[in-house]
Amino acid sequence: MARLGMALVVAFKIANMVASMMSDMVYLYGNWWYSMPITPRKYRNTTLRMPTYIYERARQAAGQSEVSSFNEFVVQAIEEKVQRLTESEIDAAFTQMATDLDYQREATTLAREFERSDWEALKVSERGPSHKHERPKVRSSKAHTR
Repeated sequence: MARLGMALVVAFKIANMVASMMSDMVYLYGNWWYSMPITPRKYRNTTLRMPTYIYERARQAAGQSEVSSFNEFVVQAIEEKVQRLTESEIDAAFTQMATDLDYQREATTLAREFERSDWEALKVSERGPSHKHERPKVRSSKAHTR
């Protein structure tokens, strides 16, 4: 069951990652782009030390991009790097689950346990929404005719 717990943690991380990605990204010109969040974030000032050639290249790239400031450019670059690292962690967890025999047995057992209810849910969804328990609404006028 420890493997199942790990799978749930991974699934939760994926859900959070997707939710955070979608809130910070916009689809424009056929690509996903990071955007600054609408809600204000708490900020922390820090000093950044980098080689001069990287600083010059980053300044030039920030000037050619559509960011409002060099700071925004650096923040977006760091966010993208952190996002890639998070995705790599999740990918590694999935790779581990794919080769883990204990996890595979537990996943197969769970799939068998839910097989009947999954089949029933599929059949219900194929029939479409059922409205037989709902009574039709009858409109009545509050003003009575005499």
